[in-house]
Amino acid sequence: RAKRQEIAEKQSASSNSQLSSVLINADKALRMKNYGTAKRLAREILVISPNNAQALRIVRQAEDGESKAFQEMIIE
Repeated sequence: RAKRQEIAEKQSASSNSQLSSVLINADKALRMKNYGTAKRLAREILVISPNNAQALRIVRQAEDGESKAFQEMIIE
């Protein structure tokens, strides 16, 4: 029983590490104005962790950035 819990804790730690890595990459993409990548990565997190505040923020900011960029486009 203790061994099973230990394995579960290790899997959880590994999963958290992977989530952190994806969040870091999503945040980098957002800062580089690569909004599509930022949203895709953040949404991958939201599949696993639907209430992840950082992922939700990244999606919202990427959508806002896309909207602003679109509004600033000049069509001649």
